[in-house]
Amino acid sequence: MGSDGPQNKIIAVNIETGAVINTYLLDVPLQGDWESMSLGPCSSWDKTTRCLYIGNMGNNLADLCYTSSCSQGNEQVYIYKLVEPDINAYYNGNPLKVTTAIIQYFRFHAHKF
Repeated sequence: MGSDGPQNKIIAVNIETGAVINTYLLDVPLQGDWESMSLGPCSSWDKTTRCLYIGNMGNNLADLCYTSSCSQGNEQVYIYKLVEPDINAYYNGNPLKVTTAIIQYFRFHAHKF
C-alpha cells in the first residue's frame, strides 16, 4: 500500500511474484494519506465475512496543532471498512462500497515546567 498522496484504490498482488492481480476502485473521496491496512471480521456476530480496514490517518502537520482547531494538519482522520473483495471473481470496475468512520483529531500536549 502506498501512502503519500491522493488515493481511492487498492491493488491485489501475488505475494510470491509481485504480479498485480487486480486493482479495485473504492467509493471514497480522492484525498488523504493512507497509512495502514488490516484484515479482520466485519462484525462481532459474523466471524465468516472478512473486511479490510484502511487507515486514512496521515496527518504529519497536525503536530503543529495545539488547540482543537488545526491550521496546519487535518482536524479529522478516517478509517475505511469494506468487505474483502474476492480476487478470483470478476471485477467490473465499479467502486466498492465503503463504510467510513470519522475520527476527530486532537493533539494534547503536556506543559513543560
